Amino acid sequence: MGKVFISHSTDDFKIAQRLSSSLKEHGHQVWISKQILPAQDIVGDVEDAIENADFVVVIWSAAAQRSAWVRRELSSRLMNDLQINAKTIIPVLIDETPIPYLFRSIRWVDFRRSYDDGLSQLLNLSTLGKMPESRLGTVFELCYLFLLLDQFASGVWGVSLEEDADLYGHKGDPGSISISTFSSLALYRFTGKRSHSSIFRYRSYLQQRQSKNGAFGMLREIGTLKYPRSEILEHGRHTATALSYFLTFDGPSLPAARLALNYLLMNRTSKGLWVDIGPFVDDNVDPITVALIVNTLEQFQDSLVDSDSSSEDIKNLLPSINEAIETGIHYIFNCPLRTDEGYWHYKLKGNIERERVFQNLYVYTTDVLSSIILSCRRAGQYLDEINRLVGMLFRIARDHDGGLPPSQLSHIPDLDATSRLIETARVLDYWTGEAEILFRGLVEIALEETIIHKASANGWSAFLLLYGTPDAPFRPWDLSRLQLLDNLVENLLSSKVEDIQVPDEMSKHEKFILNTIAKR
Repeated sequence: MGKVFISHSTDDFKIAQRLSSSLKEHGHQVWISKQILPAQDIVGDVEDAIENADFVVVIWSAAAQRSAWVRRELSSRLMNDLQINAKTIIPVLIDETPIPYLFRSIRWVDFRRSYDDGLSQLLNLSTLGKMPESRLGTVFELCYLFLLLDQFASGVWGVSLEEDADLYGHKGDPGSISISTFSSLALYRFTGKRSHSSIFRYRSYLQQRQSKNGAFGMLREIGTLKYPRSEILEHGRHTATALSYFLTFDGPSLPAARLALNYLLMNRTSKGLWVDIGPFVDDNVDPITVALIVNTLEQFQDSLVDSDSSSEDIKNLLPSINEAIETGIHYIFNCPLRTDEGYWHYKLKGNIERERVFQNLYVYTTDVLSSIILSCRRAGQYLDEINRLVGMLFRIARDHDGGLPPSQLSHIPDLDATSRLIETARVLDYWTGEAEILFRGLVEIALEETIIHKASANGWSAFLLLYGTPDAPFRPWDLSRLQLLDNLVENLLSSKVEDIQVPDEMSKHEKFILNTIAKR
């Protein structure tokens, strides 16, 4: 297996020696310095050993922080050497010493809770770090292709491709603005292209779904068969996610974005909250809707900072936006729609609704966490509670083969819930190492048919949204590869799937993709 160099201070020699023995038992070749003193140049020792090491394990502690490791500015030279020589540095945390800034952008493992848990994380990193890029690419390509194939002709995405879908009380217009916005953002993250044809197709749909009051929602038919009348069903969550779309692709000064923002700020309950649809009363408020609106308001604030063209009247709305965010955050953590463990759920409307909600409890909870984490971190609020919930969900994921199921009623890892847990954990200093392990494990298990076929636009978009971050396992696709995938979708949509032939000269990678689509 790998050749490992362990860097440590003298004060940490015992755990370094124990770790060396454990790694040797698992087949690694280990080099460990027995003479490093607290004032000695740790970076120099690492540089001497890095030539022959596959992995450099740095035991990080208060003693290490006092050493010359810190005085040498934490390895800007070392990090360059690692990149040039394709090496891997893995910090090991053994106490509560603050994590150095440079460590936050690379993978680290946590020995603070228990030695056995930390060793498991380290072994996973050293093994999965060698995963072939083709397997990493395969699952991203599958999710990308599925998203393109599952877009309705109207431009909207939905939970299923059933032609008779009746999700909102009307046939012929299935889908969800929330799901569709996340799908568009995922395509942008994956391709780096704002001009992707699927994104524009959804834009045309979205522009037709804004009411005169500025809200967004699905179209419904009211009246009688003889005198039908179309009406936009104003929807709080859809308004927030539609606003997120326009903020990403157009900026805060777009009239449609301004109208949507005004709607969210003005149409609130007596306690300053929001509802999905119906009368604006406080007993009709669910935390998932509030969380998504808080996330969008936070995005609006960021877009104002990044935009020089925003008018003064828009900027004058910042105090109202701050107040709305704070009100929403406090409600989320103090609302009655939580289980005894602290998981969030929608308002229960009878036994059928109760059954649906509790089949997706972890999905709803990770939706909330990923939506509010930035607001909570910036305000320094409720972080202890978030860390507690994230820790609980990580333990559940570890018990389910490295993936979080949709609820305690399922044992199959869920792309949506697991991806949003990773997204949340990446923002938390304490959990970034475990988030990286879960991410790489999810990339592997997502190739299993029971998982990739069980997912829908929710899961594929959530997974693709993890792509393109500093933790992405490989670089963005080149244009020729993207064009190949887009052409494949075009051919699939114009042909019967069962008639598609897989040429013998195709790579195993490409055969897997086509065969998976054909089976689906």
